[in-house]
Amino acid sequence: MLNYKQLRQIQDGHRRNADVLELLREIKRLRELAAQAYAALGYSNLSGLSVDERTLIMDLLEMLMREPAVLEYRTRRQNEENLAYRRAQHQARDATRSHVPHKI
Repeated sequence: MLNYKQLRQIQDGHRRNADVLELLREIKRLRELAAQAYAALGYSNLSGLSVDERTLIMDLLEMLMREPAVLEYRTRRQNEENLAYRRAQHQARDATRSHVPHKI
């Protein structure tokens, strides 16, 4: 399984080969599809489904979680959430500091 960095290196080494570039575009499309499918299935409500349907979706989620594109998506999402959390903490801290009365 190739990650983004490895695919980028392949692209850089084959810029003049139209067939390789076409294959890389198709890989990119499928990677995006895998990440979007994981995101959509991860938020789906499984409670109204049959056991067979839930099993099918859970098996698909497990398979998608092993895909490099999904691993990269999950890492990116986690980093975005951590950054948003730190920003919110910083803003709350700044708001608290701006409302503290000063002694004269």
